Amino acid sequence: MDIKQEHNISQVQVLSQAQVMSLSLLSMDNLELSEFLYKEYLENPLLETKSENNDDITFDIKNMDIPSTRQHSKENINYLETENTDEIDIKHLILYQLNFNDYSKRELKIMEFLIDCLDDNGYFNYDLKEIAVISGYKVDEINKCFNILKELEPYGIFSRDLKECLLVQVKKNNIYDKNVETIISNYLNEVSVDNVSKISKELKLSRLEVRKYIYAIKCLNPKPLMNIKLSKPDYINPDIIITYENNNWNIELNDNWINNYYISDYYLKLIDISEDKELKEYFKEKLSKCRFILNCIEQRRNTILNITKVVISRQEKYFRGNGKIMSMTLSEIADEIDMNVSTVSRAVKNKYISTPIGIVNMRNLFSSYNSYGGNIDLTSEDVKQKIKEIIYEENKKKPYSDDEIVNILNNKNITISRRTVSKYRKELNIPTSYNRRE
Repeated sequence: MDIKQEHNISQVQVLSQAQVMSLSLLSMDNLELSEFLYKEYLENPLLETKSENNDDITFDIKNMDIPSTRQHSKENINYLETENTDEIDIKHLILYQLNFNDYSKRELKIMEFLIDCLDDNGYFNYDLKEIAVISGYKVDEINKCFNILKELEPYGIFSRDLKECLLVQVKKNNIYDKNVETIISNYLNEVSVDNVSKISKELKLSRLEVRKYIYAIKCLNPKPLMNIKLSKPDYINPDIIITYENNNWNIELNDNWINNYYISDYYLKLIDISEDKELKEYFKEKLSKCRFILNCIEQRRNTILNITKVVISRQEKYFRGNGKIMSMTLSEIADEIDMNVSTVSRAVKNKYISTPIGIVNMRNLFSSYNSYGGNIDLTSEDVKQKIKEIIYEENKKKPYSDDEIVNILNNKNITISRRTVSKYRKELNIPTSYNRRE
C-alpha cells in the first residue's frame, strides 16, 4: 500500500515538472528559445546541431555605441519618468559570433567559464594556470579557447591591460604602425594630457603627426565592455510572419532554425550496443529529455499557429489596413480553439507578428481593460487614444505626470499601472511632463 502511494506521488511530481517546462517553452520568444536550446545543446550529448544556431537572431556589434569619445547628453531628462531597461547578456553577445560546429561542447563550456572571469571593463586579470586549477580544465585547452575569444568583438576584450587593449584595436582597425605602437607603449600619460611637444621631440615627429596619432588613440575604447550594457536593440525579430496573397492569408513561424537541432545518431547507436548499464541509463535519460523538449517545441508551434489563425479571422480588416482593432479577449480565443486561457496568455506573451501593415505586438491585439463599469472592452490602442486625449486637454503650464494620468484613467474605471502609461506615452512619441511644460 505504501509503495503504491509513493509511486503515485512520484508520477504527479514528474507530470508537474513536465507541464512547467512545456508552459515555459510556450511563453518564450524566438531569442529566448534559441538561448534555451543552445544551453541544452551544451549539456545534453544527445542533442546535435547541423549549422550555426540561428542566422536571423544576431546582435549588430559593429554598430553598437561603444567608443569612449561618444558623450551621452543628460539634459532635459526627467529621471522620475525614466524606466530601467534590460541589459544585453555579454556571454550571448560574445559567443554568438562563433559557429558552434567549429567547437566541441567542452570548448564552448570553457569559453563560457572564461567570459565569466572578465571584469566589468572586459579585462582578463587571471593567470591561465590559476584558471586550470579552479575549473578543472587543462591549461592547453584553456589557452586555445582564450586565444579564440581574444579575436572576437568588441576588440580589445580579454586584454591584460590598457596597452594591450589599445594595441589590439589599432591592429584590428588597420591604423597600426611602429609610431602608434611606441606612443601607446611608452607615452599614454602624455596622450592623456595632450603633451604633443614631448612626444614630437623624443620621437622626432612633426606636431601635426603627433596630434593625428593622439586623436586616433583617443578614439579607441579603453574599456571593451564600457557602454555595452545598453538596452536591447530597437529592431524586432518577429515570431510570426503573415502575408496576404491571392485573397488568402499565409502564416509562417519565423523559427526554421529549430530544424537545425536533432537527436544524435551516434549516441542512439551507442545506447543499443553499450553493455555498461549505468551509461546506458544515463543516455536513455538524456534521450528522453531531448525527445520531450523537441515534442514541446512542436506543440508550441501548433498552439501559436492555431491562435494566429483565429486572431487573423477577427482582425482581418485591421491587418489589411481597412479598420481598427476589434474587441477581442483571451477567453474568447481560448473558447474557440478549446484551450485554457492561461495557455493562450503564455502563447501570445512577448510574441510579435509581421503583418502587411507592419510589426505588431500580439498582446496588444487583445482587450486588456474594462471601462465604465465593465461595459466596454478596451484594447491597448484604445487606452493609448485616451492617454492622447488627456494630454491634449491638459494645462500646458502644468502638464500631467504619468502618475496623474494613471489616476485620471482609474477614475474612468480603467485600471492601468504607471509603468504602462509611461510605455504607451513613449510609443506615442509624447515627451515627459517636464518637457511638455510651456
